Amino acid sequence: MTQQRLAIQIEQIALFLLSDNTILTFFEHPTSSASVSEPILTRLKSPSTILRHSADAGMVMQAVLDTVIDLAIPCVQAYEGVIAELEVEVLRAPNVGHSKQL
Repeated sequence: MTQQRLAIQIEQIALFLLSDNTILTFFEHPTSSASVSEPILTRLKSPSTILRHSADAGMVMQAVLDTVIDLAIPCVQAYEGVIAELEVEVLRAPNVGHSKQL
């Protein structure tokens, strides 16, 4: 990934759904909470979304999980591209360096 000047950031997120219809989320880095909360707040501000009408913390928790997964998709695609390039190189001219790259 360094050859393509790409970097992946790993972070822990804790989600707690409490019995009183409250959700607590903790992010390791504050900037990540903004990238996750912005789409959810947009949905909550819109008067016609199920997320707003349901008043269910479980739906908000699902929205947080969906957003986190959506943010992970570009990372997966980047890895797929790197692995595809490596597969082509292995088929053309295999060497021990390919194992190190993996």
